[in-house]
Amino acid sequence: MKNKRIDEKYAISSVDYMSKKEIFDLQSRKFKEIIPYIADVPFYKNKFLKEGINNKQIQELSDLPKLPFTTKEEIRLSKPMERTPLGYDGIAFFFSSSGTTGNPTIYSWSTKDDLILREVAARCMKRVGVSSGDISLVLAPFGMPIMWYCMINQYLASGAGVVPLGISSPNEILKAMSAFPITSITTLPIIGTRLFEFMSMKKMSLIKNRFCHFHFGGDYLSNARRYRIENYWGVECYDFYGLSEIFGPIAGECEEKKGLHLAADYVIVEVVDPETEKSVPEGEVGVAVYTTLWGKAAPLLRYWSDDYISLTWEKCKCGRTSPRIIYKGRPIDSVVVNNKKIFAKDIEGIILSFSEISDEWALKIVGSTEQPMAKVYLEKTSGYKINTKRIQQEIMNWLEIPVRIEIVPFGSFSRSDVKPKRIIDIRDK
Repeated sequence: MKNKRIDEKYAISSVDYMSKKEIFDLQSRKFKEIIPYIADVPFYKNKFLKEGINNKQIQELSDLPKLPFTTKEEIRLSKPMERTPLGYDGIAFFFSSSGTTGNPTIYSWSTKDDLILREVAARCMKRVGVSSGDISLVLAPFGMPIMWYCMINQYLASGAGVVPLGISSPNEILKAMSAFPITSITTLPIIGTRLFEFMSMKKMSLIKNRFCHFHFGGDYLSNARRYRIENYWGVECYDFYGLSEIFGPIAGECEEKKGLHLAADYVIVEVVDPETEKSVPEGEVGVAVYTTLWGKAAPLLRYWSDDYISLTWEKCKCGRTSPRIIYKGRPIDSVVVNNKKIFAKDIEGIILSFSEISDEWALKIVGSTEQPMAKVYLEKTSGYKINTKRIQQEIMNWLEIPVRIEIVPFGSFSRSDVKPKRIIDIRDK
């Protein structure tokens, strides 16, 4: 039965159609309201005292860049209850970050956070047509990391149903696709290609039924991998972005797939040059710095996320005017060569555009800082001749350093790591 209350509540988000000035005005009002709340958090109270900041002097959104950043290390060294103004009676549960880039950090969560998550996540799902009657197969690790909780709630808030399978083997995933009327699979991008590879090797037929969408998150999605998955499966792929410290998704694609629409009424994002710590011009890549705008159990003020993004305010072809972000990756997904930051997402975009190459690859930077060279390891798919010279030239054009291509047998790369490190820097220091 169609859940009209939920569908109508989240069908259209007015912030998606506000002008830039209207969004700034809304953010400014919320920022003024939230500063006293943040200043009451022991973690920030001590930080303000140490930095000589009087929160009463913070009156306008324009004051935000004057405030110090909040770093991952600061948060890791603090305790969960130091980062909330709430008592234990105000905490719904505790969760952790994934620990992908370091030791997991524990955060608190409130019922208000639940409401905001459901509102924002439902918006993201509605943009790509999710509604009552849809059933999503959720492939995420269960436990302390909050990713699985957010994924399940984004569908429940949209009136859709969920099959919470968790991290499973290809056989178990395919059994679930046969047993349930699945309309979408929610997982990491690499699962979309590996699952198809498994089916191809086993000479299994595609299980379509009602399946029509992949919803990806938790890692970068290159356009080349998206193109492959859409062609393999004959379905649409949509990308979503979030982070444990806030929730996910805080941004998601629309049908145009030209950037992820940000929930700008609940999150301020600054895109900052990591060297100068100043905002970069619109469209340029920098580190995402987040400030939350509601009474979050664990609020964030200028949180240095380490995620690299670009941001645009250009009106989307879908008609929405909300800011859009392009996610590039984390420091672990990049390397600096001759003062140029290289992202795995861009290299993958080149490599996977060649159909004779499998979905797996790796790049090693060798030599020295002064004279670097790239070794690119690629798997050959059966029945195709590899145009190594063309691949080499295109990667050289991007890296602007010498490149050597090495073809390895199919299956040389492990298929067990769902977040493989693609770029490895082993230069002499």
